[in-house]
Amino acid sequence: MENTENKKNETGRMLSTIYTIIIVIAALYFVFGSFTIIRYKEQRMLVFTLEFSPAKLASGDLIEGWVFGNRVLETKYGEIALNHWSRILAQDHGIFQIFNTSFQRGRAVHNLSIDDGIELPREISIRIDRYGQFGLLFLYHQEIVISGVPLVVDNIFFNRRDNPNNLTIVGNARAGNDIILSLTDTTQISFMTIPIIWTLYFHSETEAWSLRAAHRRFFMVKLPGETEFRCYTSITFGQHWGDFIEGIPFEEM
Repeated sequence: MENTENKKNETGRMLSTIYTIIIVIAALYFVFGSFTIIRYKEQRMLVFTLEFSPAKLASGDLIEGWVFGNRVLETKYGEIALNHWSRILAQDHGIFQIFNTSFQRGRAVHNLSIDDGIELPREISIRIDRYGQFGLLFLYHQEIVISGVPLVVDNIFFNRRDNPNNLTIVGNARAGNDIILSLTDTTQISFMTIPIIWTLYFHSETEAWSLRAAHRRFFMVKLPGETEFRCYTSITFGQHWGDFIEGIPFEEM
């Protein structure tokens, strides 16, 4: 009986110590942090931040924080559910970025798809402008399907300076990858030769797409009726991998 009583006392002291440590850590955490209100369009939410400067919070400086409570953000591409402790960046008193770690840890979920059904991977970072519109998605080299063609993508821009108000998709093709794309007129595009950063531009005003290689690189193209691939730095074709329209051949410097 005495041993049982001693064990109970020891367990009680241990639990008391653990609870005390938790209370102290929580107290320090909240002493050195603070809460602020941020918005997404007309919706407001409470956010905890370790930024304790009232001046920075009042001026709308860029801060990191964690959502307190649960919120569902309605976007033109679907819904984003931000649950308790979803990690975000805020600027100008609005959401600036939702981190991919929030989706990785299950604190946030989304059902987003863009441009007529391009479904987005679960773990992405989302950057939002001051008007509540998507500005940039970080996909971290994940695959998406674009009009039936799977491609590994790094970033998606919604309003890039060189392609305003249109989608611009950026990917990285690595050497040795057996990637050959086919257009509807049997034009073939190959990324097999060298690693390149490629950019796919959607042009809504002309209903065409353009594929370009960055940093003076090139990809290989074989046009209908030709027997060999040739080097191009850019080609334009109908949307949804339509017919070849024009291209810029690669010229060695």
